Amino acid sequence: MAFPHAPPPPLPPFPPQRIPRTIIQTGRSFSLAWTTHGRYMRSWSQLNPEYRYRFVDDAQAAALVRRRGTADERMAYQAVLTGAQKADIFRLLALKYGGGVYADVDSELRAPLRTAIDANASAVVGRYWTSEFMAYEAHHPILVEALRQVVANVLQQLRWAHALAVNGTDHPGRCHSPHSCVLMVTGPPVYMSAVSSLALREGCDSKGRLPAHRECRNARSEPIRRIQICSRDVGNVYRTWACNISKHWDCRNSGAARKCSKQHYSKARNFFNTSVMFGAEARPLGCQNERICPKPTQKRPHRGNRRRAD
Repeated sequence: MAFPHAPPPPLPPFPPQRIPRTIIQTGRSFSLAWTTHGRYMRSWSQLNPEYRYRFVDDAQAAALVRRRGTADERMAYQAVLTGAQKADIFRLLALKYGGGVYADVDSELRAPLRTAIDANASAVVGRYWTSEFMAYEAHHPILVEALRQVVANVLQQLRWAHALAVNGTDHPGRCHSPHSCVLMVTGPPVYMSAVSSLALREGCDSKGRLPAHRECRNARSEPIRRIQICSRDVGNVYRTWACNISKHWDCRNSGAARKCSKQHYSKARNFFNTSVMFGAEARPLGCQNERICPKPTQKRPHRGNRRRAD
């Protein structure tokens, strides 16, 4: 994808590194993303001339999922309806099969990636393990486990939503809000859960929580031992410079002076399309977002001419 500015001068050859020198960003279209987030997107290209830059629009992302994903991965991607959910699945799938560096389009880079990525690292992550900036080699165990959990979550929500629409059976685990249908099904908490559970199985010193710097150096498998967990993040989990180089300027928690767009997942009415799994048997779902759905009106009991009980 060509940027509307002159490229920086070429650099001398760099030694090989495990994480491919590819930067991946995604959105509905490049022009729409550039209009809103161009100054952030530009930083990734200008500071990393040795990297290949790939912007993947919605059509290209869907094609990549069809080409590379398993049957369940394809079904999960096709079933989710919001851009945030699709980006959650896409970033894991793109890195799982190809490796590289993923960054949200509203993430800013303030120093070259070469200052933070060690050539022998299998992954480079900030101390809070945020998913807006991720650097992995292909087929990393964390990507495999995180994508497995996300896909399983989506398919389970399809079954529960279908059961409610068909026979009125409402499972207590069925999601009903942007928080429960997006963040808790495909979002960062699922990624972090996969990291914590895998680190525990691998023998990291984190004792079931997110591992910190050097806590996986004695892990059982080599890719886990080679994870580079940054120790010099600046800020907190909501407003952090991951590895002291990347910050996510999201519209809700980062302090960015902008409103969320009309397409923001918090404003969506529905989150899943059950026909992807159930075909002709699927029934249209009502509004799934309890924050904006009209509440059902309750009929008042008919009073009529009430008789005194003397």
